[in-house]
Amino acid sequence: PPSHVVFDALHLALESVSFVDDGKPADWELRRPGVPKRNFGSALIVKLPPGREKVAFRIRYETTAKCTAIQWLAPEQTKGKNHPFCFTQSQAICGRSLLPCQDTPCVKTPFTCRVTAPMPLVAVCS
Repeated sequence: PPSHVVFDALHLALESVSFVDDGKPADWELRRPGVPKRNFGSALIVKLPPGREKVAFRIRYETTAKCTAIQWLAPEQTKGKNHPFCFTQSQAICGRSLLPCQDTPCVKTPFTCRVTAPMPLVAVCS
């Protein structure tokens, strides 16, 4: 059986990893590769508990100003020129700067978003 799971992470401020079912902390490390792969981020390696078939993790983190998946347009760049515009884009390998994931097209990750936007702005998530 596997001893660990590996997630891609780029420019994320990782705080903690815990098990969803009991809230206990998981053993984890952030391993930075050598050159030339260093620009692609780090490997978040989480140790799997022995004897369990399914495991759910809660990873606490924040994105940083270096996030390549979140982009902002200044008000002057928008049609109405009144409000900024924010959008996210996970391709080609930008997903790893938005959330720890296995950033490859063959692995799909379900997610939930909770967004608050001041009036008259509208948040859309899909």
